[in-house]
Amino acid sequence: MFQPGKPLKGIKVLDLTQALSGPFATQLMVDQGAEVVKVESPAHPDNTRGVHPFIGETSHYFLAINHGKRSLGLDLKKPKGRALLLRLAEKADVIVSNYRVGTLDKLGLDCDTLMERNPGLVQCLISGFGQSESMYRKKAVYDANIQALTGFMSITCEPDGGPLRCGVSIGDIIPGLFALQAVTAALLQRKETGKGQIIDVAMYDCMFSALSYYVTLTQATGTPPAPSGSMHASVAPMGRFQTRDGWLMVTAFTEAFWRKLCLALDCPEFIEDPRFVTMKERLQNRDELMQELHERFIQKTCEEWIAILDRHDVPNSPVLNVLDVLNHQVTRERNLLQPQITVDGRKVEVSRQPVVFGTELPPVKSVPRSPLLGEHSEDVLRDWLSESEQGIETLKREGVVT
Repeated sequence: MFQPGKPLKGIKVLDLTQALSGPFATQLMVDQGAEVVKVESPAHPDNTRGVHPFIGETSHYFLAINHGKRSLGLDLKKPKGRALLLRLAEKADVIVSNYRVGTLDKLGLDCDTLMERNPGLVQCLISGFGQSESMYRKKAVYDANIQALTGFMSITCEPDGGPLRCGVSIGDIIPGLFALQAVTAALLQRKETGKGQIIDVAMYDCMFSALSYYVTLTQATGTPPAPSGSMHASVAPMGRFQTRDGWLMVTAFTEAFWRKLCLALDCPEFIEDPRFVTMKERLQNRDELMQELHERFIQKTCEEWIAILDRHDVPNSPVLNVLDVLNHQVTRERNLLQPQITVDGRKVEVSRQPVVFGTELPPVKSVPRSPLLGEHSEDVLRDWLSESEQGIETLKREGVVT
């Protein structure tokens, strides 16, 4: 039966991922209705299970991106473990992995072998630098390395400071989003062709794509973009301003918004000021412009400025911390937090998948908790493979399944 907001209902996903990029992608698949079985090594499970701090007995990190999945403890170093995975792949619609390039090949679980077993299987391979031959193909890499290597850190920093990593792990999150989009597109195409395909999601490629207009900006100027901090490379004024009691982000992205800002600040003379008359002049004289605005914003409180700017329809927002955001009225109005009851009975809220299917918000309701390692091994073997009780007991006794 069709369920609004669950377009992937009925899709079976084998999740051979850990850390963030892969689990984030498969978490969104769970949220959209897919049945996701997380395959973990009993000896080396997802390393985020051990990331502190813990909420009760479970890592906060693991809780955030693994709820609603089923966990199968499977030793792929054992021949019977690999044979089981091949049988599971025959039943799956999608397999997602983010092992280092070549790892699955060494185990005899390469793409060609999987495709022979299941021609309709969509195989999504997330890696640092992709599956093709390149200088960094097998290089170990994490979010911070990708942010550094693709230029993001050079742009994020303040003009008078050193390079900075974006606090959110966008080097993992962005590839995770691309992985989800590519998988759903491949499933759509499979309806026409009956065939699956291999998807190569390189973190480097995804972050390079996200540079977007910075790629063309650099070619237009012939120089690397200067560090912009909270400002924008092509827009002025845009940035954070200190008020009497906090920080305020103001964005005058168009000429119309610039004129509204001048009126809100009670500085109509700025509209005709030769230094600021168009975006070109404002960019050329950005330092003077920002100083003029700083001198005005410091005179009132954040709340006072928000009221004035809203009245003049100038885009603005206070700079909040994450605790502020969790308690923000909009967060609650949009039902963005869903409760999860942990294995030891504690309540924690996790973010819902952000896309709304339809015109009504999904209700606030509890989501299935994150699984214990191997918690669903027996159920998965029964449901997917119709494995007998005797067969399951043998696999557990041999240490193939946990």
